[in-house]
Order: sequence, then C-alpha cells, then structure tokens
Amino acid sequence: MVKDEFDSTVLEQATDAYFEHLKRFKEAKFRLGLRGSLTVLAFVIGSYFVFISAPEVQYWAMRGEEPTPLGDLRSPEFNRTALDSLHTNDYVSFKNDVVMFDELASEELNFYYSPLTRFVVATPQELPDKDRFRLRSTVLELGELETQLVLERVAFPEDVMVTFDGAGRYYRNEDVPKWATPILSFMANSARVPVESLSLLVDGSTPNSDSFQWFFIMFLVAIIVVLATFGFFIDAVVRYSRARNRLRDVVSFRQ
Repeated sequence: MVKDEFDSTVLEQATDAYFEHLKRFKEAKFRLGLRGSLTVLAFVIGSYFVFISAPEVQYWAMRGEEPTPLGDLRSPEFNRTALDSLHTNDYVSFKNDVVMFDELASEELNFYYSPLTRFVVATPQELPDKDRFRLRSTVLELGELETQLVLERVAFPEDVMVTFDGAGRYYRNEDVPKWATPILSFMANSARVPVESLSLLVDGSTPNSDSFQWFFIMFLVAIIVVLATFGFFIDAVVRYSRARNRLRDVVSFRQ
C-alpha cells in the first residue's frame, strides 16, 4: 500500500516536471529561431553599412595630415611614374594643371580632364575662362611643354594657357564611385584614351571634413548592433541547450 502511494506521487511529480520543462523547451526553441533570424538580418544589414562606410572612415582617419604634394605638373622635375604609387583614399595636392574638356558641370561640381596626370578632376572651384584664348587674333606664347602638348595634339592651345591648382581625395579607376563612372566614360571618349587609364580626384574633399564623422558613427553603430545581436543569439543557444538537456533528463526519469 505504501509502495503504491509512493509510485503514484513520483509519477505525478515527473509528469508535472515534464510538461513544465517541455514548455520551457518550446519557449527556448522559439527564442532561438527568432534571435537566429534577427542575427542573420542584422549581419546582412550591418555588413552593408560597414562596407559602404569603411572607405570613408579610412579617409577620415587621415585627418590632420597634410596632402601628399605632386608638385608643379608642368615642371621638368615632375615624374609621372609617381602617380603609379597612389592608392585610393590618398590625400594629394597638385599645381599648374592643364584643363581640358571642362564643359561638364553639376550643381555643386565642375569637371575637367588633365592630360598630364589622366585625372578626371571634380572641383567646387570655378574653372578658368578660356574664351579670350580662343580668338584667332590672340597671340599665344607657349612654353616648351605646352608646345609639345599642342604639337602632339594632346591638348588645344587654349587648354594650356590656363592653369589649375587643387588638393583632394584620389580614387584609382577600379574604386571610382558609381556617380563618377559616366563622367570618366565621357572624358575617355573625348580624350580618346582607354577609360581604364583614368582616375578620379575630388578636389576640396579633405579628411578633416565633418561629413566623414557621420560615416564613422554609422560604422561604429553597425558593428555594435551586429555584436549585440550575435550575443543575444549565443544566449538563446545556451538557453535552448539547457532546456533540451533538462527535458531529456525528465524523460529519462519517467522511463
């Protein structure tokens, strides 16, 4: 009699414990699925924001630095092979450039092609006026380099009579932003050179610009969100594992 009462009590306790742990297991399983989905979503979105902001953060990290001087582009001392060592996001300056194909402009930027560097320069500055040099009655005095450029049909006489100084952010051809792609195509067609040989320089874009701080904040927030979401997912995995083990122990006890 005593033995039967004991077996009945144990069975009831085991049944209550089973359903309680089964409930917790289902809750843990649902939590694991939900947090897993959120983790994947956060990783995809966070990776995108990290990807688009990383180059801007890299450039912003150069704040306070002076631009790498390319010097006088028309000087005999200027060595064009120095351009081969430039990398995307380098901050560079130049003087005495030749301005060609300067008819393109947007609301904020003017564009021109440099035959000396094969840069396509985007600048907020006003480009020099060439109209007075286009008059046939105007006598143009050209230097040795300018004469060579005109004779070799690399530039027109009015192009070499004006000059431009600038400093800004450099992009290699493969890293040029999408908004500049059609501009490079236009310049390549106009200059009759391969578009792959062109690069972009955004004059006036300095690492000290406050706009780059927003990209740093975006970069930081994206990483924090991804890490936090992944931490919540790991917590869900641990809870699921514990709930499953406890349910398994109850089932083993009942058997």
